[in-house]
Amino acid sequence: MRTDFLFSHKSDHWATPKDWLELWHKRWSFTFDPCPLRSENNAISKDWKGRVFCNPPYSNIKSFVEKGVLEVNKGNAEFIVFLLPHRSSTKWYHKLIYDYKNERLRKCWKKIELPKRLRFGNADNPAPFDSVLLIYKLNPLKIDYCFKHNSPIRLKNGLCELCDK
Repeated sequence: MRTDFLFSHKSDHWATPKDWLELWHKRWSFTFDPCPLRSENNAISKDWKGRVFCNPPYSNIKSFVEKGVLEVNKGNAEFIVFLLPHRSSTKWYHKLIYDYKNERLRKCWKKIELPKRLRFGNADNPAPFDSVLLIYKLNPLKIDYCFKHNSPIRLKNGLCELCDK
């Protein structure tokens, strides 16, 4: 299996897996995606509004995460759900997600580790890395992940609202 292209910068155009995106959209009702596939727009220079989903170019994650945080902090976006490679050892991850000097900022993040590796676009094989949803909202979120339903869920009395029924 050839995977060198997945680690290269030959392309940043990898579609979010449709089944996963539909599941997340059903849960969060996204109103804006700053990174639609093969877009020529400069998403960094535009305002992001509403409920935002962002699967940024992985060659420029830091800029997109910084922009998303700025848009939520300005009040333009209600929240942002980022689909990112789970690279918790990187500088951008620690600076933006685990900024221990800023407790308020740290409490605004919710991390949902996905239960399996995603197959992006028309790739024959799953990505050679784990993915994570990082959600940023000024008011801390009460959201978790139910592996039984393979879905992000709200907790109700400590239980999945779907399992509770």
